[in-house]
Amino acid sequence: MPGLGKTQLALKYANIAYNRERFPYVFWISAASVEKLKKGFSKILDLLGLAYPAGLDRSKKCNTAQIWLEDSESITKRKWLLVLDNINEKSAETARKLTPRSNGNGCILMTTRTKHVAESMAIAFGEHHMCFGLDPVNDDNAVQLLLRAANIDLGQSEDAVEQETRELVKSIGSLPLAVDQAASFMKESGHSMNKILDIYKSGQADQVLGRENDLSRYQERSVIAAFAPALDQLERASPQTSDFLRILAFLDPESIPIDMLKEGFQALERSNDGALSSPLSSRLGRDETKPLSPTDNRLHVPESGIGDQAMDDLKLVRNLLDSQVDLQKVIQYLQRLSLLVQQKDGEIATL
Repeated sequence: MPGLGKTQLALKYANIAYNRERFPYVFWISAASVEKLKKGFSKILDLLGLAYPAGLDRSKKCNTAQIWLEDSESITKRKWLLVLDNINEKSAETARKLTPRSNGNGCILMTTRTKHVAESMAIAFGEHHMCFGLDPVNDDNAVQLLLRAANIDLGQSEDAVEQETRELVKSIGSLPLAVDQAASFMKESGHSMNKILDIYKSGQADQVLGRENDLSRYQERSVIAAFAPALDQLERASPQTSDFLRILAFLDPESIPIDMLKEGFQALERSNDGALSSPLSSRLGRDETKPLSPTDNRLHVPESGIGDQAMDDLKLVRNLLDSQVDLQKVIQYLQRLSLLVQQKDGEIATL
């Protein structure tokens, strides 16, 4: 089930184990896709500072990393922890192939949303390993989590606030992700607990996930409740930021290089004869009721089928990417809403 805190729990364990020097080496690899798995394994060589022939392809890098993990006991006495986060049906087979098969110096921690994937990974290589399931927190713990995340100190018992918090928890479900998102929205919006409760009870949020997905009804409603109010506020407050978030969500859930976005817009601009850099008449005050003159620098509709409105929205995002100051403001705003995390992947900034 998504939103229970599997990744956060694994991250907490990895940090504690590293800080206590149980594992001097900690390798964290996203297993959300086959591509990310291979990329993560191939980077192990660089992290260890191991030499390898120039031009070595990714598959061989992965195999070399796997061999090092299996043989490191004879190379170094230092122990390692390998975390494979978010294994799914599509990446499970690759994860099995790349996972080290032996080494007393190493430990492997895997997370997944689905029980059958967990069970299949737990019995790999003829051995049966421990498998733990996470359940949603109970209402009492969810109430305390929300109050703590929203920086609300009841002090001497405030029954009204506590009751509203309990009602809110029941409205959004007890998934930690949903509770944390509600707290972030409350802090960013400045709304009272009662106002937040009214928003979540409005029922309008059900349209957000009105499409096919692999979530149960409980999970679906909890995810809807968690994100819909923040997304609605974002759309009203900053359409440019909302468009930016939609593009990120379309591309991938994690590790999207900012430079890749800029290069992508440059390529799109070239394919449209510089259309993305033309002025936005609707944003710059041109009277839309007047006919266009031949000199108007308007967007044409390319063969890809992108219309004027879509191109206008893309241009807003392109302008955002061109301004480092504005881009950082948008990133910080999305971070405050718990909708985005900025990271460094070596020298590459990712979202």
